[in-house]
Amino acid sequence: MNQRLSAKGVSVNSPLGERKTDSSGSPVGVVRMDPDRSYVGVGELLQDYIKHSDKKAWESIRAKINYTYENLDLALTPLEEETGFQKEIRTKLEKGQKLLFKPNLVNVYNIDPQTHGPGVGSTTCTEWAFLAALMRWFHDRLGISYHQMAVGEAATIMPAAASLFSRANPEGRTVTPEAVIEGRSGEFYGGWGFYFA
Repeated sequence: MNQRLSAKGVSVNSPLGERKTDSSGSPVGVVRMDPDRSYVGVGELLQDYIKHSDKKAWESIRAKINYTYENLDLALTPLEEETGFQKEIRTKLEKGQKLLFKPNLVNVYNIDPQTHGPGVGSTTCTEWAFLAALMRWFHDRLGISYHQMAVGEAATIMPAAASLFSRANPEGRTVTPEAVIEGRSGEFYGGWGFYFA
């Protein structure tokens, strides 16, 4: 339900009794999503796709990204209408700045290099599939091109992961911190997984 709040808020029945909603703070966009339909299980599906070129697994990943995208639209469209944040973004893009997305990559071991399945970091990071849906919203709804966007992270584990993956890479090639974020370097898989976005 998309309901506009008046400047005085609306009455709601809450555990604290009949209350008026707060309409004096900063605007927020909120939507309730089912994690199982959004990002849970993406690691296992990606494993099937990497190991077996399973097109059904890839379609399931796409369906999860689409579900997330549609729900983000329910939260972000009214927020943009209320605040007009697009104008500020466009002003900065016209100056040559990028729209930066900063996921939380506490532990970038989302794709296990041996099994290509979910790694030990898959429960501590922003899911790459979520970020793919979010960036797509800015692309599709606000018309911002992907080359005007950037993904950035400075997790202290990144150089260590790059070094570890470089030693484990059977191709003998160096795996850069950027490739760790991508989750792929040549035929080597390991890291976060943004390559698949």
